[in-house]
Amino acid sequence: MKYAFAVSALIFSVNAAEGSEQLKVRQVSSDTYRIAAERIVSDEVAAGDEYIATFDGGKQCVLKVTSVQSSIVTLNSRGCGQRDLIRSGMTLERSLLTPEAPPAEEKAIASSSPLLIQLTDLSFLPRAGTSFVDISIGRSSTNETVSQGSSTNVASTSTATSAQMLLAHGITNDLSIGIQVEQTISDQSNYTYGPASSLNGTRTTTTDIGLYDPILGLEYRALRQGADPINAFIGLTIQPSVIEAKSATATSNGTNGVGGHSAVIIGRLVYETAHIGAQISSAFMFRDKRTRTDATTGAATETTGGDTLNISGVLQAKLSSLFALNFGVGWSALGALESKTGTNPNTVVSAFSYTKFGIGARATLVPDRFMLMLDIEATGGANSKVKSNGIEYDDALSQNTLKLGGRYAF
Repeated sequence: MKYAFAVSALIFSVNAAEGSEQLKVRQVSSDTYRIAAERIVSDEVAAGDEYIATFDGGKQCVLKVTSVQSSIVTLNSRGCGQRDLIRSGMTLERSLLTPEAPPAEEKAIASSSPLLIQLTDLSFLPRAGTSFVDISIGRSSTNETVSQGSSTNVASTSTATSAQMLLAHGITNDLSIGIQVEQTISDQSNYTYGPASSLNGTRTTTTDIGLYDPILGLEYRALRQGADPINAFIGLTIQPSVIEAKSATATSNGTNGVGGHSAVIIGRLVYETAHIGAQISSAFMFRDKRTRTDATTGAATETTGGDTLNISGVLQAKLSSLFALNFGVGWSALGALESKTGTNPNTVVSAFSYTKFGIGARATLVPDRFMLMLDIEATGGANSKVKSNGIEYDDALSQNTLKLGGRYAF
């Protein structure tokens, strides 16, 4: 009995030792000669350690550890002639050979090796031939008051819930294309008219339904992270007018079509390290003339102007390789816009700006495959001047948004 126990203990210790000497491949980046692997059992792994990849037929090659981040180990595959055969899920064994001391120049390169991008990172793009889909549900509440002097003309509260899907595909490791669609689940606005209105004391409710105009886009990584942890991106999105644009009335539902085309040029700069990420971005939206018809009378309203400049920043705290918190702030400036319905006098909204604050969380449930996302945004100080029929009004708006979703990579 004692002998059987001793043999069993010996077998257990050997298996544990073998497991602790192994790594499991999670990601492969052939173009940058990097491999991300996970330690199967907690064990001391340091930069400079060597592991062996074994292929069918018994051929082997050496992979050298360049950095260790929690349970994730990054290895360099530059010296492996069969590196294209390395796949996710492959097991790597610690080399029995004594590692060679790298020259000083190689040490410097290894110490500044760029990170392997995770789903939670600000600089994430799908690799060539891979895709991801973001599916989310968002709910926003908006309060707006139009007043003349100290008297209220109309006050409104709106609540909207919608489902959104973004599908993106990597054409190359640095270029992706995508499409975004959004569908209203519920969108209702309640209006209360005040003493500055001829409808004083009246209350009405309107509802918008249907799809929004789709958004088509592409993004290109113009600067890839190297010795300096910087990524730079440029992008373009186009929103063609394909959904009929109708303004809701008390008796007829409206639609979510804009009634005109728009395009956005985007640029962003990302600083990415193992524990922190930072992004600054700028976007300019050009808006074509928009035409909306009254859902009841069919009267057409044409709107021009309203081009928008946005500058924003995000700070990301990477609490682990699987969880991160985002803190953001954005400033937007809208150009003056003008609208006209039939022969009625023009309505002009002066240029104005507003600030938006946000916080978000990213939690990876399955590495490189599935991530949950939560975002909360608050917009305040969106105050503008409106002039119609020679009368000037003050327009004050605030909005809060909550969005919950997930990302699946494939």
